[in-house]
Amino acid sequence: MQQALFTLVLSESDGMSDSLYPFSIMHSSWELRHGGRRIFEVYRDSLPEFSIRFAGRDLQKRSFLEQEGFAMDGLSIHSAPLMILRSEIVPNAQTVTILRRMAIDGGQSFVIKDEERIIGVYLVQEAELSYVNLHAPTFEQIIEKIPFDSLPITQLHGEYYLSMGCDDACSESHFRVIWLLLQAIERSSARACICIECRPHSHREKL
Repeated sequence: MQQALFTLVLSESDGMSDSLYPFSIMHSSWELRHGGRRIFEVYRDSLPEFSIRFAGRDLQKRSFLEQEGFAMDGLSIHSAPLMILRSEIVPNAQTVTILRRMAIDGGQSFVIKDEERIIGVYLVQEAELSYVNLHAPTFEQIIEKIPFDSLPITQLHGEYYLSMGCDDACSESHFRVIWLLLQAIERSSARACICIECRPHSHREKL
């Protein structure tokens, strides 16, 4: 088997476990479905140049790795080039194509932003990996020591399963409705994507 040219780490954002409750009790956000496949399966099948790794809450991650047959020590040894990405980004065809182009064309490290929000980082120098803590439970903690001021910025405007920063208008009952929809899709294997964007005093849902 040919060795992967890049490593892609899917990492849960801070607050995702609360936003996806009760789905998050047993699952990580990269297990959400996009069409007939789960998020990680879309990346795995669409980006054969990448070796897929995962970073998130330990209990759920270990359960997932064991169930799917991934190596339990998959993050103990890693090398550049390394791309770390928020796992709630919807892996549509455009996003996957852009990510592949970023990695293949990227001769230097860069930070990936959607407007002002950091959604990923691409590191090509082995020395830069010392700033990364891939055993941390959230994307924010993994990247918090990276010197972003010294990195160029690449913009990627993506869709998200859940936007962070929801106010009180995003009630618990709202997310329970989402959970029921996810359960229905899981049972029926329906080809559907749930994308929720929560803004102060407004909701937008697309099925």
